[in-house]
Amino acid sequence: MRKIRRTRPSTSGEPDITIEITTRLYRPALVRAWDRLHPKLTSRTAWAGHAGALPIMEGTVILL
Repeated sequence: MRKIRRTRPSTSGEPDITIEITTRLYRPALVRAWDRLHPKLTSRTAWAGHAGALPIMEGTVILL
C-alpha cells in the first residue's frame, strides 16, 4: 500500500500512467494516474449509516 500526501508531492512516487494530450478548449493537458491506492476516509458524510470504523478502499487517483 502506497501513501500519498497532497502536501508532500515527493510521497506520490512515479505515476502508473502519464498521458499528454492537446485539447480543443484548454490546449495542452497532462494526465497522471496512480493505481491501487488506499484512500483513508476522514468523513462520515456518505457513511452516516455505517457502524464501526470507516473502511479503507482501494482506488485510483487521477491528477489533471
